[in-house]
Amino acid sequence: MAVFIIMTKEYENEEKVVYKYGPDEKISGIIEYNKDSGMISQQEPIVSEFYLDEFFFKRAWKTLG
Repeated sequence: MAVFIIMTKEYENEEKVVYKYGPDEKISGIIEYNKDSGMISQQEPIVSEFYLDEFFFKRAWKTLG
């Protein structure tokens, strides 16, 4: 079984990059990557009764990390 995650860049500057992530464009959370520290933080979780945020956040984190 294959699962995919959509990540779209929403914003970027010298310090950070902000992405939307999730199963599709309508259901998404927000994740931020700090370029200086290499830290990844969740700014907004996926809110859905059908999808677990943890599942998609972990895959987005692995993509960036």
